[in-house]
Amino acid sequence: MRSILERKKPTMTFELAMHSFANLRFYKSGPFPGLNEAVYEMMQELKRIFGFQSLDINAADEYRALQVTVDGRSFRLAEQGAGLAHFIVVLANVLVRKPSLLLIDGPN
Repeated sequence: MRSILERKKPTMTFELAMHSFANLRFYKSGPFPGLNEAVYEMMQELKRIFGFQSLDINAADEYRALQVTVDGRSFRLAEQGAGLAHFIVVLANVLVRKPSLLLIDGPN
């Protein structure tokens, strides 16, 4: 995940991530309460899964990165590690694309 977020040259995966980051910002702070609440619920679930006391996620650098604040400390998503990065990108895509089915394969 780190390589996806840090690439300088646009790729299909990087562009998808940027699109998801822009949508995450719109969903989080846009004019639709249902979407605002969906992002809030996603962040609450991530807090529970990872055992954080507080969590905030925002698009940064013209949607090229996510700024993550965990328990009062601010990080770029790439600095937080691949596990959290995978969860955030996947859940953001689920919010955006609304698939009827999501299959997740765990680590070996």
